[in-house]
Amino acid sequence: MINQESLSAAIKRIQNLRGYIAPKVGLILGSGLGVIAEQMTDAIKLPYTEVPGMPVSTVPGHAGCFVRSEE
Repeated sequence: MINQESLSAAIKRIQNLRGYIAPKVGLILGSGLGVIAEQMTDAIKLPYTEVPGMPVSTVPGHAGCFVRSEE
């Protein structure tokens, strides 16, 4: 379970991405749909390992990252 301090640290890390803009739309891509994220232009990726308290993806083939684009 995540506590308030970990959640605040995670939010701060995500907001510190280069040129952070609050998202208008969010997609959670499951198995086999990572190709959608790969096709995004000017994508900025943030691996889960760089977000405090974020679980790491252990499934082979799963990128385990947030992807942001200004498209």
